[in-house]
Amino acid sequence: MYALITDSTYMIPQLAPDGNYCPVSTNVAANKMYPHEFQLHAAYPNPFNPVTNIRYEAPIGGHLTIGIYDLAGKLVKTLITNKQSISPGIVHWNGKSDTGEPLPSGVYFYRLSAADFTATRKIVLLKKI
Repeated sequence: MYALITDSTYMIPQLAPDGNYCPVSTNVAANKMYPHEFQLHAAYPNPFNPVTNIRYEAPIGGHLTIGIYDLAGKLVKTLITNKQSISPGIVHWNGKSDTGEPLPSGVYFYRLSAADFTATRKIVLLKKI
């Protein structure tokens, strides 16, 4: 039974109408899972140069904001600020500000705000010298 659960191509022997056994392959359809709670995942890669990916999950549709902040708490880049549907999502940050200027190496924070949920995580931008 374990193989059937872990391997979607597992062959199950069945008795054919003529009395012979014939293998029948299984096909496990992927369930589309919706998140049960807001989540802000660790960025990958971190530290990064030149681009990082930020994954999030939203269990309800509505207004969602993801922003990048410097150590002083100043918003330097808005990645998302609009209505989102229920689903996991991903955004990419290229280390640039809202004005398109490359930001210096250093520690930054990314924050997700939606409904009554807020989460913040740390990210490090490393540039070559």
